[in-house]
Amino acid sequence: MKIRKEDIEYIGYLSPMQNGMLFHDLMDGDSATYYNQVTFEIYGELDHYIFKESYQLLSDCHQVLRTVFLYEKVKKPVQVILKKVVQKIGYSDVSALSEEEQNKLISDYIVNDRKRGIDLEKETAMRIHIFKKAEDFHKVVWGCHHIILDGWCMSIIVKELFEAYDAIKDARVYEINEEPYSRYLEWLKTRDYSLTESYWQNYLKDVPENFHFPYKSQPEKGYCAKIHTFEVELKDFNRLKAIAANEKVTVNAVIQTLWGIMLSKYSNGRSAVWGNVTSGRSMNLAGIQQMIGLFINTMPLKLNYEPNDRIKDLLKRVNNDIFRAEENSAIMFSQVKKNNDGKTNYFSHIVAYENLSITDMLDGVELGEFQLKNPQFYEHTNYDLAVKFEPINALRVNLEYNASVLDRQTIDDIEKHFSALVKCFITEPELTISKIDFSYPEEREYLLKTLNASYEEVEKYKTVQKVFAENVKKYADKSAIEYKDKIVTYKELDIKSNCLAENLIRCGVKQQDIVAVAVEHTPDMIICILGIMKAGAVYLPIDESLPENRFSYIMRDCDVKLVISSRHEKYSAYPKTMLIDCRENLEAENMDEYSISVPYSSEDIQYIIYTSGSTGQPKGVEIPNKALYRFATENSVMRAVEMDRIAQLASFLFDGSIYEVFQALLNGATLVIALEEEKADTQALAEFLVKRKITNCLLTAQLFCRASYFSNRRRSCFFFSYKKSCGKIGWQCCY
Repeated sequence: MKIRKEDIEYIGYLSPMQNGMLFHDLMDGDSATYYNQVTFEIYGELDHYIFKESYQLLSDCHQVLRTVFLYEKVKKPVQVILKKVVQKIGYSDVSALSEEEQNKLISDYIVNDRKRGIDLEKETAMRIHIFKKAEDFHKVVWGCHHIILDGWCMSIIVKELFEAYDAIKDARVYEINEEPYSRYLEWLKTRDYSLTESYWQNYLKDVPENFHFPYKSQPEKGYCAKIHTFEVELKDFNRLKAIAANEKVTVNAVIQTLWGIMLSKYSNGRSAVWGNVTSGRSMNLAGIQQMIGLFINTMPLKLNYEPNDRIKDLLKRVNNDIFRAEENSAIMFSQVKKNNDGKTNYFSHIVAYENLSITDMLDGVELGEFQLKNPQFYEHTNYDLAVKFEPINALRVNLEYNASVLDRQTIDDIEKHFSALVKCFITEPELTISKIDFSYPEEREYLLKTLNASYEEVEKYKTVQKVFAENVKKYADKSAIEYKDKIVTYKELDIKSNCLAENLIRCGVKQQDIVAVAVEHTPDMIICILGIMKAGAVYLPIDESLPENRFSYIMRDCDVKLVISSRHEKYSAYPKTMLIDCRENLEAENMDEYSISVPYSSEDIQYIIYTSGSTGQPKGVEIPNKALYRFATENSVMRAVEMDRIAQLASFLFDGSIYEVFQALLNGATLVIALEEEKADTQALAEFLVKRKITNCLLTAQLFCRASYFSNRRRSCFFFSYKKSCGKIGWQCCY
């Protein structure tokens, strides 16, 4: 659009939310991002020429309808309000077509209109098309970019248009007393943002990790908008309102507290964060409630609690956070993020509490001689999930989601879990959060009966050592361990572990003696574990960086016979404990000739893992051979096969490491050891999983969701199924 200086009424910078929307619009490279579209039917004889004249009148009165945005050849994006814009309205007479042909033509237009979006530099941000289906029946498709106004303003403009229509038809003067949007933009210039920035800096200090709902196993490209709607029953909603009144908080605070608790349960934590949509009209600016424009913003809302807290204990805190967020919403959140240790992704979905939606405001409304029916509202944000709570009689919940990445099962689970959580709260409002159960009946049936239904007899004398020996014969030259660019085959692993086992026996290690290991995160550690087990001894991982009193307690509690470590000075206080160096005992002449003849039993203790000691002294847990065998080979959900590549991520001080190692080695799979820098953050981890073609890994649910998010951005995906084990989630992966 060519703009002359004399045509300009006002030039100003963008509001905080406008800046954010423009950023995502340009970053996504999709002009349909943040494109809103409302369609509705008009019953009554409509003169489309008067309709166009009415819309022109609105354009002359409302600045946002005459606004274009410049961003390519300027230092900072600006919005230009023009003095006059001659508005165009599309019109199609389809009354001669059959109803089926009409519906298809209009449906195709609606879809294409959404895809087209708005080019903010070349056109104003609103577009209207009228389809005449009969003399007294029209369909209107009304679209606009969200950057100029919100849904509340949209409904006001629709009503004003029909009021103007009646006035023009009756030759009456119709006046609109507009509060110019430019006054708000000027007010923003005068603001001191230091207090607002300070508030958000403090609020975000202990903000929890962002939670991502799991993506599809094979996400698709693009944005496929879907809406799933459900209702919280009227009697249940009335009970929530009564609780809100009794606690002197808003219903919004109650709803968002419940949402935060559900998120925290999903991530198996005691905290949650999500995007909270603010109205942006709480500032002290005369006429703000009557202005037409964009004022909303999306700011983080967090929830932290202790297990013994009640939901009621959190309501006032959340209520205050919502109120303070509204007070401090007139700021560009990207600026807050920039000044907060560089963290960028605070939330992955947004939640809005809308007292009245645009469709409810328009449905069945009589405007002069016309009646509006069947309004439909479409909204495209840059979030894969937008949740809208609408207190219309009962509580209506709209889950607007991107079906390209989120499957229907996830959405259905959200409905069932939230509904169950509401019932749990109103039934027992004094219940502590740790005792809340929001599983639904079918889910409980699956978890308690289906997953626990398979019981199999374990072969009486089958041992870990025997199964590994069988795999060495079967997969001798296959990769058993990969580390950096190094590969250790099953045969090489067998020979080296035999060598270590032989040297341990020569040192006097007897069956069921405890051998501690403090070796770096390399293939040598795996060799040590196998060598100890082949010698018939008990493997004990030990952390040499522990405080001396705790380290000493573990050494004496176990009566450690021998330690494999390079730090011999660490053990000077234990003269009866033998010491050997790992590397010196993995190499010897004629290693192929070593053959360990130790009698193994499935009842033997195979390894010991110590607890953290958070409730006092750490406690050693003894794991027998048969338990390790079943743990690694008979996991009905996650059993590995020889083609699998299993990530070794866990610290050897935790049980998860044993699962990783033996899930690989007892099933003929390959164990891939991650470097420390590959586990440093979730993006590095996601790159490791993709680059090394990992198929199985053991992660916390929260870490998996974050790693999945980064891998999906690379158009890779890695999850099939999961099973909770050792306090973590195991994921089978596919590419």
